[in-house]
Amino acid sequence: MKWVRYGAFGIKTAAGIVMLLLISYAFILGHDVITQCDFFRAKNISVQGNHRLSDSEILRQAQVNTESNILSVNLQVTRKRLLAHPWIAEAEIRRELPDALTIKITEHKPLAIVDLGRKFIISTRGEIFKTWSPTDDDTLPVINGLEFFDLDEPGKPRSLPFGAVMEVFQLGSKLNGILPTRFINRVFVDREIGITICAFEKNQTIKLGFHDYSEKYERLKEILFQIKNLKNIKDFDSIDLNNLERIVVNPIRIKSSARDQREV
Repeated sequence: MKWVRYGAFGIKTAAGIVMLLLISYAFILGHDVITQCDFFRAKNISVQGNHRLSDSEILRQAQVNTESNILSVNLQVTRKRLLAHPWIAEAEIRRELPDALTIKITEHKPLAIVDLGRKFIISTRGEIFKTWSPTDDDTLPVINGLEFFDLDEPGKPRSLPFGAVMEVFQLGSKLNGILPTRFINRVFVDREIGITICAFEKNQTIKLGFHDYSEKYERLKEILFQIKNLKNIKDFDSIDLNNLERIVVNPIRIKSSARDQREV
C-alpha cells in the first residue's frame, strides 16, 4: 500500500508540475499576444514641453514610435533614455489605453558658457549640463576666472565667486533691468577684486567687485541716465562701481570719439 501512496503522490506532483508549466506557457503566450497586438499600437504619441528639441529628436532618444506597442514600452527605462540627452532636465512618460503615449519633458535653460580650460554650458539653475560645442549658441555670455571647485555641489554652500556671478545674472533676468543678461558679453571673476563685466556692443567695462549688487545697479542706472543727458559725452568706456563711495567713470567725449575708436 505504501508504494501505491507514493505512486499517487508522484502522479499528483507530476500533474501539478505539468499544470504549472501550462499556466506559465499560457501567461507567456498571452503576454506575447498582448504586447504584439495592433490594438495597443501607439497610434497617438504626444510630446510636450520641448522648445529646442524637435518631436522627432525626442522620439528617437526615447526609442519609441507609432509602431511601438504601448504595453511593451518600459516606462522607467524610456525615462532614463530621455534623461541621458544633455538638453533634457526632467522627463515623464505615461501610457493611455488603448493606443496612446504621452511624453513630457523639461529642457535645460542655458544661462552662460563657463570657460574652465574647456567650455561648458551652465543652466539657469547654475548646473553644468553639457560641454559646449561649435554647434551650440555662441551668443551666450562667457564666464572666465572660475574653477571647478567653485561650481555647485550637493550639500555644499555656493562659493563667493560663483554666488556673485549667479546674482549678477539673476539681476539681469529681471524685467526692465539696467543690465539685461542678453547685453552681457563676458564676465571676468577675480578672487581678490570681484566681478567685472564686458557689456553692450562695444564691450564696455563695468567693475562691480563683490556684494551690494542691487545698490550698484541702481547707481549704474543713475549714471547711464546722466551720461545720456550730457551734451558733450557720447558714451562711456568703463565704470568702476567697486566702491560706492568713490565711483569712477571713464567717459567717451564727442570731440574725441574718432581717436577713441582708433585706439579700440
